[in-house]
Amino acid sequence: MSKKLLKRKVPIAGKGRVMTNKQPAVVQHALQLAGRGEHLAAASVLQTEAEASSNPAEVSQWLMQAGLWLQRLDPPRALALLKRALQADSELTRAWLSLAVLEEKAGRSAAACDAALQVVRLQAPAAQRLDAANLLVRQGQVQVGLQAAQIAYDELGRPLAQAGIFLTTALSAAAWDLVEALTAQLSAAYQAGNFASVIEGPRTHLLWCADEVTNIGMVRQWSQRLVPELPAVPLPPGEPLAGRRLRVGYLSSDYRNHATSWLVHGLFRNHDRQKLELFAYCCGWDDRSEIRRQVLSHFDAVHSIAALSDAAAAELIRSHRLDVLVDLNGPTRFNRLSILAHRVAPVQISYLGFPGSAGGRFVDYIVADSYTIPPGKERLFPEKVIRIHPTYQVNDYAARTLPPPPSRQAVGLPMGVRVAGMFNAIDKVGREVWLTWMQILRRSPRTVLWVLDPGEVARRHLLAASEAAGVPRAQILWAPKQLQQVHLARMQCCDLMLDPWPYGGHTTTADALFSNVPVLALEGTNFASRVSGALLRSAGLQALVQPDRAAYVNLAVRLLDHPAELDKIRNFMRRNTARTDVFNAASQAHQLEAAYLAAARRAERGLPARNITVKP
Repeated sequence: MSKKLLKRKVPIAGKGRVMTNKQPAVVQHALQLAGRGEHLAAASVLQTEAEASSNPAEVSQWLMQAGLWLQRLDPPRALALLKRALQADSELTRAWLSLAVLEEKAGRSAAACDAALQVVRLQAPAAQRLDAANLLVRQGQVQVGLQAAQIAYDELGRPLAQAGIFLTTALSAAAWDLVEALTAQLSAAYQAGNFASVIEGPRTHLLWCADEVTNIGMVRQWSQRLVPELPAVPLPPGEPLAGRRLRVGYLSSDYRNHATSWLVHGLFRNHDRQKLELFAYCCGWDDRSEIRRQVLSHFDAVHSIAALSDAAAAELIRSHRLDVLVDLNGPTRFNRLSILAHRVAPVQISYLGFPGSAGGRFVDYIVADSYTIPPGKERLFPEKVIRIHPTYQVNDYAARTLPPPPSRQAVGLPMGVRVAGMFNAIDKVGREVWLTWMQILRRSPRTVLWVLDPGEVARRHLLAASEAAGVPRAQILWAPKQLQQVHLARMQCCDLMLDPWPYGGHTTTADALFSNVPVLALEGTNFASRVSGALLRSAGLQALVQPDRAAYVNLAVRLLDHPAELDKIRNFMRRNTARTDVFNAASQAHQLEAAYLAAARRAERGLPARNITVKP
């Protein structure tokens, strides 16, 4: 899309005006209900009034407002109302934006992009265009999204409140000048204690900030902003724990072809079904993948709650009288943490989907290990910490067969070179990381860097940075996205994997270890930056975790220039990795079961949560 099209002017009328008190009495009543937090009732009042009205302008506005109130509480109903509003007035940009978000959450990428493009084409208010641009970038339309975001952010006057939103777009495009300007703005706000003025996604925040205290402060503010405080409703009395199976529920949007499912399958496969009664709650979509079928086959009961409001989902979960609910999303994009705000189980735990605090409040525990949250650091967290050994990250590699590797020629790699791989998302790679890797390539000129293809815009930025650093373009190669088994096969063509920072590889590092490829990592300072280190230490490869960038570069060059050393490491991995605890999902499952039972027993006795450390 051209800049001319992005700047096209259209009439402002119909873009989604804010409702005021200059409305009929029934509408004022709806506004009063919403002001008291009774959004479901408010939406019903407006919907009824809209259906009785013959004024198209009123119908569109009232249906849109009802849909906006229901976005988090009742997504399917919100979707239907927004579509009806747009039938009455196709220029309601607020409705288009909300429709885009809901379509994305339902896994309908094309529909989400179409709706987001309408926000841009209709020249919506700049804040709406910035949100739409962010969605477009997430869905791979980086050129259009980055351009639209830059224009919108400039029109807004580059405010702090929108810096975090624009940052997500800039990171995905490897637009580092923008990234550094935005992170400087955000960092200054956090250092001044001005958390409330910043709107930033928790994952985006971890991509640049490695300070645990700031991370926790940010996610607590995020939780308070997005998940309302609800009046306490006591749980019905539970059955005594003695003499029955522990009832454990797992809530996730990722029961599909997603990294979380590939990892957590090992947990579900190894749970002791004589001790646990398992409930799955799916708040995502059915992609009809084989991994989804396999993962859900391990549950006693499976419930789709994607079409339920928070209140209805909470009522359903409460009816199952769980002892423990484990949320596998954490504060990620498709989370339903607002269900936990209803207190649906005596013990509520955040695990695996997000490396850090979930904001506390209605989350009692997070799961870690003694490396990702070292002893003494648990005092920083609003939740209590469950520690399992040796790594908190469960996986299912022990039950899988490593596919045979293809030839280097078959995957487009040249012969006679060393291959350093990097298969993390490009938003984890900042200027400092890339230039560090360029140092390695300059000192080891017979090495190529094989990077997961980040798209045209980011490729252009990365290659320009490489040339400026004195590295020929021929030393940078691109790996297309592939299905899991194909990816694991080709990964074996790498001699060494380079881990980024501060948000290092998690599933990517585990994939490399399964593929018997060494991973070089930096010692981190917060949860997200220490996961690779925890995995490497668990695999007996702690020597690959380096204390600083200079040591990281020196070791990379030494290994790449001395193939015998790399071969020695890879032979060690082939002989030993499968026997180490890094792939011991059965042990991790049993440790988690012990932790769940300990937490449930405390809750049964009316005792507050406390830190729990379990060892095999």
